[in-house]
Amino acid sequence: MDRFTYSRAPVKRVDSVQFGTLSPEEIKRYSVANVDQPTIFEGGKPKVGGLADPRMGTIDRNVLCETCNCNFQECPGHFGHHELAVPVFHLGFQTSVLKILRSVCFSCSRILCDRTDPAFQKVRRDRPTP
Repeated sequence: MDRFTYSRAPVKRVDSVQFGTLSPEEIKRYSVANVDQPTIFEGGKPKVGGLADPRMGTIDRNVLCETCNCNFQECPGHFGHHELAVPVFHLGFQTSVLKILRSVCFSCSRILCDRTDPAFQKVRRDRPTP
């Protein structure tokens, strides 16, 4: 049973994948909707500004996405954002942030490491120059 339509896009090898975080400005720039409404549906239809905002994509086979005008099978989904009253910590990054903070000197901001360690020297030598 084929659920997806065949794509005519050329098949290519993926050389690398990079993950990172976006700044608040980048998030707003990529966002198609500001989620600021407490209700999801209004009159049986997704509410603009709600969690099911029609600009972020659709799951209804009879409705097209308001951003890309594609149906539910072709629309990749689009980012939305929610403005918070105050900055908060993302628990998913807490362990990584603590490791980074513990590896830097509180007084002089230098990396706390053994500079004679061969692994450190290799990383430093292999680092691309800006």
